[in-house]
Amino acid sequence: MKKFIYKSNLRRERMPEWLKDIADYTLKEFNSFFPFGSKFDFEMLEWGIKEDLKLLGKENVTVELVTDEEEMVIFVKRSGRTLISIYFK
Repeated sequence: MKKFIYKSNLRRERMPEWLKDIADYTLKEFNSFFPFGSKFDFEMLEWGIKEDLKLLGKENVTVELVTDEEEMVIFVKRSGRTLISIYFK
């Protein structure tokens, strides 16, 4: 079964709590409500992460939706450095 997954160069124990929340809870919620990985699903996930970051006061963190060879990826970055990449696999 396909679902939203994330990959990160950060080890889990070195991730800030807010990033763990996005990686765990936000993706879990989106997997249950948006199970198809469509462009709309990615756009909603991008919006949801941006809203979560805004609520957490993380102005220095950006969210970027990128399409490469028909595969969509969401990058969550801080200071230009990718913290996590979110795929649908």
